[in-house]
Amino acid sequence: MAPFDAPFLNAVSPLEDACVRLAAASARSLSMTSFSHVALSHVALGRRALVRALLLVLPLLALPFSAPAFAHEFRLGSLEIIHPWVRAAAAGGNAGGFFSVTNEGAEPDRLVRVESAIAARVELHTTIDDGGIMRMRALPDGLALPPGDTASLAPGSNHVMFFDLKAPLVAGSHFDAVLVFEKAGRLPVMFMVEAATAN
Repeated sequence: MAPFDAPFLNAVSPLEDACVRLAAASARSLSMTSFSHVALSHVALGRRALVRALLLVLPLLALPFSAPAFAHEFRLGSLEIIHPWVRAAAAGGNAGGFFSVTNEGAEPDRLVRVESAIAARVELHTTIDDGGIMRMRALPDGLALPPGDTASLAPGSNHVMFFDLKAPLVAGSHFDAVLVFEKAGRLPVMFMVEAATAN
C-alpha cells in the first residue's frame, strides 16, 4: 500500500501542502516506515495538527544533510591528535594538512614526519613573514611537543605539505596517513577533506 497518496497530500493551504509534500519526499528517500504510520493516521490527528508536527520534524530530517564537518581525534600514549584535515585540491597539486596535537605526558616528544600514499612527497613546514611576503620553510627537525603543551598546525602557521597529489581531494572524502613521533612511535590517522575555502 502506498502511504503517500492523493488524500494525504490534500492539505488545507498551499503552505501546509508544501510542508506535507516535502516531508513525504524526505520520508520516502530515508525509508522512514515510522513516518508512514503518522501519514496513515492523519485523518484522526487533523490536517492542521499534522502539519504542526511536520514543522517540528522537518529540521530533524535535514540534519544528516546539513551537519558541518565533524571533528575526530586519535590517541597514542599521552599524545592526543584532534581533527586532521586538508582543503579540497586537484590531482597533481599540493595541499596543506592541519590538526592539533597535545602532549599530556611529563616527557617531551617530537613529530618527526608524516607519511601518506596520497602524495609523492610529504613534509612538515612552517610559514614565515619575509619582508611582508609569507613564505613556507621546511622543518627538517620536525615539530617539538613540550610536555603539557598543544601544538597547532593551522593555515598560515605550522602545517603538513602534501606535494604532487596522486588523486584529487574531494570535499567530504578522506584519506589515510601516519604520524611518526620520535618517542611515541607511529600513529595511523585519517585526514578529512573539507571545502577549498575552509579555514
